[in-house]
Amino acid sequence: LNGFLPANIGTFAMLLPNDRQVYAFTRRLDGVTLLVLGNFSGTEVAVDLQDIDEWATSPLLIGNYPKPASVREHAALRPWETRVYYRES
Repeated sequence: LNGFLPANIGTFAMLLPNDRQVYAFTRRLDGVTLLVLGNFSGTEVAVDLQDIDEWATSPLLIGNYPKPASVREHAALRPWETRVYYRES
């Protein structure tokens, strides 16, 4: 991701700072936004983000499971799952 996307530069925004299981943040730079989601538990968890459904159609850049098949599945993270989505504005 480094070199052509704002993986480690740009504006950082923590999305769920009080969630003990889900690590969620965005990185923004030059009209590109990355959404990073990580489930740091051994159980499936719901992702409680206001705009999570809007990200369902965004390209999945990297993840350790196949891309969710439906919006309903998209709003949950499987055990130890991590996803990085890409969107241009």
